[in-house]
Amino acid sequence: MRLSTWMYVLIAALGLVVTWWLGTESGPVTPGSRILYDVKPEAVTYLKLVNSKGTVALEKDGDRWIVTEPVRTLADANSVGPLLQQLATAEHRREIPVGTLKPGSLESWNLEPPAIRVTFRAAGKTHELLLGRDVAANNLAYARSSGASQEPVRLVSLDLKRAMETGLADLRSRTLFDFNAALTTTAGVRILNASGQVERESEINVSAVRGWMLQKPVQVRADVNKVRNWLKLMLGLTAVDFVTDTSPNPSTYGLSSPSAHIWVVLSPQTPSGLPDPTAKVGTTEHALEIGSAVPDKPNLVYAWKPGTTSVFTISLNSVEQLLHGLGDVRDRRLFPFAANDIRRLTVQKGGDSFTLTANKETGWDLKSGDNTWRADKAVVDKMIRRILSEQAEKFVKDTTTDLATYGFDAPQGKLSFVLQNEKVASAFELMFGKVDKGQIFVRNSFEPAVVSTSDVFFEGIPSNALALRHPQAIALNRDRFVSLQVRKKSGSYEMKRVDGKLVCDVPNVPVDIVRAEELAEVITQLRGAQWVGLAKPEYGLDTPDIVATVAAEGDATNPGVKKAVLRVGSGTLPGGMHYAQVEGDPYVFALAGEDFALLDAPPVTTSAKAPAPGDGPSAGGNTNAPPTPAVPRRAPGDVPGNVPGDIPGDVPAGGDN
Repeated sequence: MRLSTWMYVLIAALGLVVTWWLGTESGPVTPGSRILYDVKPEAVTYLKLVNSKGTVALEKDGDRWIVTEPVRTLADANSVGPLLQQLATAEHRREIPVGTLKPGSLESWNLEPPAIRVTFRAAGKTHELLLGRDVAANNLAYARSSGASQEPVRLVSLDLKRAMETGLADLRSRTLFDFNAALTTTAGVRILNASGQVERESEINVSAVRGWMLQKPVQVRADVNKVRNWLKLMLGLTAVDFVTDTSPNPSTYGLSSPSAHIWVVLSPQTPSGLPDPTAKVGTTEHALEIGSAVPDKPNLVYAWKPGTTSVFTISLNSVEQLLHGLGDVRDRRLFPFAANDIRRLTVQKGGDSFTLTANKETGWDLKSGDNTWRADKAVVDKMIRRILSEQAEKFVKDTTTDLATYGFDAPQGKLSFVLQNEKVASAFELMFGKVDKGQIFVRNSFEPAVVSTSDVFFEGIPSNALALRHPQAIALNRDRFVSLQVRKKSGSYEMKRVDGKLVCDVPNVPVDIVRAEELAEVITQLRGAQWVGLAKPEYGLDTPDIVATVAAEGDATNPGVKKAVLRVGSGTLPGGMHYAQVEGDPYVFALAGEDFALLDAPPVTTSAKAPAPGDGPSAGGNTNAPPTPAVPRRAPGDVPGNVPGDIPGDVPAGGDN
């Protein structure tokens, strides 16, 4: 073998030895001995990088990171997180004591000065990482944990070094705004022409009583959901590119005379993060000014945040959504509050007036003149849901003093609300004017605007308190039923409870237990199909077909036998219903045909044979016979002749409305 061949073999072997030396430990490794820093990523509060891309420093602010150098801006949490993870898990492959180094080694390995200097702070302690040039083998790089004279040189992963090559452009967030939308008190947009004059302006603000209001170009209510969506657009605005961060010439980017201005003002907040109710005006403003279009990129425009030196480009489409979206936040709802806010509602329509007052136990109390009743909660709730869902179909006039043109000098009706929520109590009124081509003009007490909606909505609002009165006409204790006496033109009967059993005075005929129990339940908890009005002669209540007297024991809070007397007139209504009235109540209701039939005939078994002498009861009563099979006619609590929850319509047969 020639000498030159031996030399090649020797050089190759020497390279393998060096590679082995760089990639292995010189002695036994204890657990954790390779970790450079004993820190957790979430404990880091400060980070500074100095590398070939410049200097960038970041500080933790609560749950977010802020770039503080070379500019102050938001940091991208998704970019900062991996850097912190790299530092917390950084390991070294080999340690080289400084005493073994030849003179000039630190300089030749780019450790004095370092190619990259990393400074970070965790748990009150400051750490440093100096990174030098790459090692020729094993994907490593030279590093030191500080610049101290006796600090050893370590070989670390090249991935760690590459991660620390990060610059401002990699770490800054492209999200332009990061504020708490719930603290917003004012927002606005202003579009300017080439001469700097205002071409169009929209502004909204919020008050404790009226909520969000559009102030410009017209003073009307704003839709809170539309306002929230607009604020989401603002918070979602992102920069496409950052053009410059150092003292730009505004005219270069059309920012010396911006084409538009967008702003949001926030209220101070309490330590809990909620708006400060004692603050009269907002103190923090977030703003954006729009410059000229980017050359050769018509879908982008220049922009900046006033008071900063950073110019960036943003999507023209995003800007247009913000500029035009704020002017379209007008609230179309006739009633801009929640159902739970209503404490009292007064309805004025057709010359009549009645008031509903919220009651935690029964739902609603109903007052009409000197009468106070329990309201039908299902019917009232349905009416309120209908009011809440109704929207203006047309915006007729933004402001007017000509009330007569729209019929507000003598309105057809009013809905007057007393409201109370967790913030404040207030009053709100809806006025209904003239009808024009199927549209009724509407105005509210919060704003001067006139809108219109379908006149079908107004027609559906009850004009009579009886339409909302609870259908229950008799309310006795069903479980303590005592007796029922029924007097008719064609005969009478009496049903009693004796020793816990229902008996009837019809001789020699067994009691139909099912019918008897149903009759006791219906008569003690009698509900009308609908309320009719005050009595009229044609109802036949002066010469009734049936007079029924029902008795039941009271409870511990109201002891004694309680009675109610029901009179069923000879007059009838469509659907087999009968006029009926309970003594002491001047108002007449419609008794369902099936309830009339149940009351008209004694609850006995008509198909059974008469018992032989000595087998049956005496004329004074009878025993309970096996029940005649029967199918329940309706579910308990259903109002016969009327769909539960429906708003009753006009009363037939000329009832008072």
